Amino acid sequence: MEMLRSQGVNPLGNAQIPECESNGNAEIPACESNGNAEIPGCDTNGNAEIPVCESNGNAEIPVCESNGNAEIPVCESNGNAEIPGCESNGKC
Repeated sequence: MEMLRSQGVNPLGNAQIPECESNGNAEIPACESNGNAEIPGCDTNGNAEIPVCESNGNAEIPVCESNGNAEIPVCESNGNAEIPGCESNGKC
């Protein structure tokens, strides 16, 4: 988590950049009353879409998919291994 925090993201995955509050909602004039952003730095739910966060606030760094599971070569989208000796459910 330290890595993400150092890139402008708090432990919840919401942006701490100037355009967004700590909960990911915009606090600037270009956002609607429901906190949804109308500007490049935020997606429609008010979360940051800066490189280290997807629209749901999860990390999209190389080792994580949008749901936070690993997408490295030895894992499938659900985090189970797909290496030759294992089935898609991770059972060998």
